[in-house]
Amino acid sequence: MCGRFAQAIPLGKMKMVNLFDEIDSDYIENFNVAPSHYVSVVSIKEGKRVLSRKKWGLVPSWSRDDKMGSRLINARGETLKDKPSFRKAFIYRRCIVPVTGFYEWRKEGKSRKPFFIKMKGDTGTVPMLLAGLHESWNAPDGVELETFTVITTSSCEKIRSIHDRMPVIITGGDVDTWLNFNLPVEEAERLIKPVEDELIDFYPVSETVNSPRNNSEKCMERI
Repeated sequence: MCGRFAQAIPLGKMKMVNLFDEIDSDYIENFNVAPSHYVSVVSIKEGKRVLSRKKWGLVPSWSRDDKMGSRLINARGETLKDKPSFRKAFIYRRCIVPVTGFYEWRKEGKSRKPFFIKMKGDTGTVPMLLAGLHESWNAPDGVELETFTVITTSSCEKIRSIHDRMPVIITGGDVDTWLNFNLPVEEAERLIKPVEDELIDFYPVSETVNSPRNNSEKCMERI
């Protein structure tokens, strides 16, 4: 699964890899993103890649209220086409969540040890691109809520010792395919797989990250 991540990539780094065409809201770095937080997500709007802030926890357009979002922070890649909550979004509303990396906890006896998983290279310089889905939900008062979920798959061998699930990571050459809704959906579906072991790295971090109230570089520091 993916229940916590860091989005602390300098905006200039994302511009350098041509991840988006426009920004329509402030970009705010967050070292300890938890469900219900607002973060910057890349989605297609009027044919352009737009970086905008959305709330983590998908609320389907047909939902009666926004409470469903707390249960839909992740979407299993194996069942996207079967679940009513994700089926249309998978076809028409895929997105990219650019992150520094994500946190995962390994059970060790009665305790849980946190790790930070990132792309290989200097932390913060190589964006990790998580596959996501997004939705717009209209509240009864007319306010529009933009939300997203992170797609997960089985873990690659390198991460399996920590957890059996991990987010789907889109590598640079596949971003166009993931965000192109004119292609058959099967083209996007083939990208839902574990990342190759040699592309990622991980290390233990302190229990500072356990509380979402802690939001500093200390959350990502190797111990």
